[in-house]
Amino acid sequence: MSKVVSLLFAGISLGSIYALIALGFAIVYKATRIVNFAQAGFILLGAYVVSLMAASYDWNYWLALFAGCCLLVCVAIVSERFLVRPIRHQPLIVVVIMTIAIDLLIRTDVTRRIGVGILPTGDPWGTATLVLGPITVPAARLVAMAVVLVVMTTFFVWFKYSVWGVALRAASENAVTAGHMGIGLGAVSAITWGIAGALGALGGAFLVLVPSPGVEAGVANTALRALPAVVLGGMDSTGGAVAGAVVIGVAEAFAQGYATDIRFLGRGFSGVIAYVVMIGVLLIRPSGLFGSVEVSRL
Repeated sequence: MSKVVSLLFAGISLGSIYALIALGFAIVYKATRIVNFAQAGFILLGAYVVSLMAASYDWNYWLALFAGCCLLVCVAIVSERFLVRPIRHQPLIVVVIMTIAIDLLIRTDVTRRIGVGILPTGDPWGTATLVLGPITVPAARLVAMAVVLVVMTTFFVWFKYSVWGVALRAASENAVTAGHMGIGLGAVSAITWGIAGALGALGGAFLVLVPSPGVEAGVANTALRALPAVVLGGMDSTGGAVAGAVVIGVAEAFAQGYATDIRFLGRGFSGVIAYVVMIGVLLIRPSGLFGSVEVSRL
């Protein structure tokens, strides 16, 4: 029983980090209908910058985390303004390919800087653990969950009640009508990209803390497991992205915990279970669990 509880906690904590990343995908898609594959690069760059400042330059970790988020906001907005917005009227596939190009540029540069080694994270928790009843949990994951809870609560309150939150929801419902009503669609797009950049930095910084602290180039590939969470929850649903991320995190944790029992499915099955779950849901509900179903009138 303690193993099940431990795996459940590990899955929820991992899912909470995936939720930050998934929310970055979802908010950009909701406002602009663009699947932003550059998010994986933002995650790697965020983890690299935070770790570099904290470990190499001896910054306070929270200050490094704040600085990393600010930098990624700037990188995301510049990418949107000068690389994505000029081609926004081109076919959607062209815009998506541009986001892939941004991702590759960022990944290539950061990978070159990291090299073949592993960059220390510089976090103050290291491998410290806490005992909570029958389970032992990494302190870093508890901190990450607390931060994620605060960030998510702040985001959804802002999304529901702020002027920009209303503007974003209006643009996602009908961009043409929102533009005619005076809502600046360019500003909405830039803000959503900026938020996605900050969420990417947070998600990347916390993703590299457990199980073994350190930043390597493969972080971006790991972060892409959050994309099935968005599809699972519904591409245009921010709440669905969070729910989907928790489902994916729990599924991945249990697949790792019972790897020996499911070894007939192949080694490393936990690395692809996110996509297996996604495919299973899409076969039943193509729009995702909470996504909007488009209806066409003939």
